[in-house]
Amino acid sequence: MTKGIEGKIIFIVILVFLLVEPIYAATITGKVSVKLDSPKDVLVYIEKVEGGASPPGSPVKIDEKGQAFSPGILPVVKGATVEFNNSDSGSHGVLGVGDDAFSLDGEAKTHIFKRPGVVAISCVTHPEAEAYVVVLQNPHFALTDGDGKYAIKDVAPGDYRLKAWHNRLKSVSQEIQVAGAGAVTADFDLSTYAGTIVGTVSSKKLRAPKDVLIYIEKIEGQEFPPAEPIIMNQIKLVFIPRVIPVVVGTSVGFKNGDSVLHNVFGVGDDELNLGTWKGDEIRYYAFDKLGEVAILCDVHPEMEAYVVAVQNPYFSLTGKAGKYRIKDVAPGKYKLKTWNDRLRPITKEIEVPTEGGVIEVDFNIAK
Repeated sequence: MTKGIEGKIIFIVILVFLLVEPIYAATITGKVSVKLDSPKDVLVYIEKVEGGASPPGSPVKIDEKGQAFSPGILPVVKGATVEFNNSDSGSHGVLGVGDDAFSLDGEAKTHIFKRPGVVAISCVTHPEAEAYVVVLQNPHFALTDGDGKYAIKDVAPGDYRLKAWHNRLKSVSQEIQVAGAGAVTADFDLSTYAGTIVGTVSSKKLRAPKDVLIYIEKIEGQEFPPAEPIIMNQIKLVFIPRVIPVVVGTSVGFKNGDSVLHNVFGVGDDELNLGTWKGDEIRYYAFDKLGEVAILCDVHPEMEAYVVAVQNPYFSLTGKAGKYRIKDVAPGKYKLKTWNDRLRPITKEIEVPTEGGVIEVDFNIAK
């Protein structure tokens, strides 16, 4: 056999291998039941896969026609470009609120969605027009049809967390295992209305409105279990992260990532003294009292951090842009409160409507 023929055979084998669907690929199917008139357009997706995915090369489109967006729910992979078209004769302005806020004016415009999460899309001139862009880590997602059925194809073997999301209902997750080729069935029941509280915190007193805690002060008649322990490290004489909000009763593990000794202690609504140590040891403390605790080091007085224990898990910590998001909040009236070690707290009365949805609440903290 000549080298030329051998080369052609190898090329054909490789080509067939690339074109044929992998034998290990599975399809996740199921049905979603909802507390709505129709189970259509519930997003079901795998939360995380190894490696993620690259965004599509060409823009994905949302059109505004008859003062309504189409599609109403658009799932995309992180980094995707969405093109907003105006098929009406009048002018529209597109506004995005949530994990990747933006504003567009004029005719066809584009926005690159770089942050995972949910973005509520509205029209500046026609507020009744509404849509949602959901930015995901990977392309393994599907929207339900009119019967509530969905199918996610080409899933490799592995253990995954599968999630069902709707803008008016409380999200539900379940663990699934894909063993090999074939079908895996996962049904969902989304029977609870829920809202998402989003907004922006601004303050002239801060260079960047980072580490402002936004939280629901109290939910009557409910008790919330502690979360899994959270780690606060000490690296180059700095506590990382600087602020940790926890549900009361949750333990925080303090780690010394430096080669020098540290002595961690806390003062405020709770008090602790963990002593002096170095190395890989992690020392835990359960924060059983509501309130703020300043975390300090006896050896290095310039080190400072905070643990804030709150009554429930409905809280969010702002990033550098001052944005926050609190999801899966049941309908009702609440007191939404801010906390920052350098700013005076502000409280606002809010209401999540019976039908759920996105509620925007901004804070401008002067002092």
